Amino acid sequence: MKTKLTIAGIDVDFSNSMIESFFHRLKNRYLYYLNLKDLKTVKKYVDFFVEEQNNKIPMLGLAGLTPSEAFNGKDTSKINIKVNIQRMREHRIQQNAKVAACSICPC
Repeated sequence: MKTKLTIAGIDVDFSNSMIESFFHRLKNRYLYYLNLKDLKTVKKYVDFFVEEQNNKIPMLGLAGLTPSEAFNGKDTSKINIKVNIQRMREHRIQQNAKVAACSICPC
């Protein structure tokens, strides 16, 4: 008997890939590196991560808006994504330069 594979976005009109991506970032790129000694600590870290993801980190797929801004219908017609990406890049370089001044890394 041959099994038919179902491909999200082609064979179905819904997909959970966005939430799966969120949980992947939460688990594999954040919680994995923390010392999770008890449930209270886990809740604190998850709350922080959700706040950052929803309200502070702009997403390119949302035209540079945060998920909260996109959900609340913020107007994207005046957003220049290229300018915002350049501005965010420059800010990230400045922030990383402050951290890189430590004696641990070979900068």
